[in-house]
Amino acid sequence: MSDEDQMIIWVASYPKSGNTLLRAILSSLLASEDGIFDNNKLSLIPNFPQRRFFEDLTDERTNIKEVSQFWIKAQDKINKNKKLRFLKTHNANSCINKNYFTNSLNTIGAIYIVRDPRDVLISAAKHFDLTIKKTIELMFDEYAHTLPRKNFEHEMVTFLGSWSYNYNSWINMGHNTLVLKYEDLISNKEKEGLFKENAISQNNEKIKFFNKGSSGAWQDILDNTLAQKIESKFKKK
Repeated sequence: MSDEDQMIIWVASYPKSGNTLLRAILSSLLASEDGIFDNNKLSLIPNFPQRRFFEDLTDERTNIKEVSQFWIKAQDKINKNKKLRFLKTHNANSCINKNYFTNSLNTIGAIYIVRDPRDVLISAAKHFDLTIKKTIELMFDEYAHTLPRKNFEHEMVTFLGSWSYNYNSWINMGHNTLVLKYEDLISNKEKEGLFKENAISQNNEKIKFFNKGSSGAWQDILDNTLAQKIESKFKKK
């Protein structure tokens, strides 16, 4: 594969940072005549990694060391049609056992959307059905990864890293990276039943994908100690 074949544009973020909002905007602009949002068009920017891209490569879905061996090969397969492709990911632009998440032969650029980590904390706790304490531990964990959810056969393990690791891994990619702030994009709220990417709670109940979606909601929820813990950890970012 030559440099001319690099065709993937990543729509990347840490979870609950506005990735779906950005995909909604992009799909409306690129795949509709009137620019009006259509939920069905979200699938035009599919998630990576997911099972269908790894067919004939591996049957493993939960072992990050095994899956990482096939990140590049899966992207080579995607790029065989030589068409520009947007792919969503929460995966850090990382390297595991000398296996890089992507490379310059497959990737032409990336759009990274970043959100105030104090608001990410609140939203992620609801999404993952975790306590605030457990979610902070997840956001601080340099080796954090998410496993496929029950009854979601298409999902595969995703390596997040910590919030700051995820952020740095993409903004330091080196070329053609656009960084957007979630706070600059928000304008509309989720309508009941509109999105199909809801998580499932431990009680097997659907969790609303978008909570408030507002900026600064952490001020009404986090106590000073927890807020300062996040601020201290991610101050430079």
